[in-house]
Amino acid sequence: MGPAHLIGALDVDDGDGWMSALLALRAEITMGDLRGLYLGWLRGTQILTSVVGKHFTQEGAELLHQPDLLKYFGDRLTAMPEYSVPVVESIKRALVEVRPLIDSGSKPISPEAVKKINEITTRLDGEIVTR
Repeated sequence: MGPAHLIGALDVDDGDGWMSALLALRAEITMGDLRGLYLGWLRGTQILTSVVGKHFTQEGAELLHQPDLLKYFGDRLTAMPEYSVPVVESIKRALVEVRPLIDSGSKPISPEAVKKINEITTRLDGEIVTR
């Protein structure tokens, strides 16, 4: 089945309202509000590092190699002074901490780096949930 099948599947809502929430998120991202996108990246990275950390492979660790995405998030957050609140400042600091761990040049991402990224994203997730 091709992409048309997937587009049709998005028209279906199981009654939980997930489709309207997804459309609202899409509208926010389209208007330049990247908070939902960043939170998705954060949670996805936290889960990925947990899985890769338990069953380390270099191929799995390479999925974390996203330095351009982290730079983009950091640049966007810095360019939005209206988001200069404590939780966003924590996010910016975490991006600075994570970036050298995933942007290791030609060296592969190590098991220690995967563990550290998981610790950073777990800490940040906890900060966001408690605020």
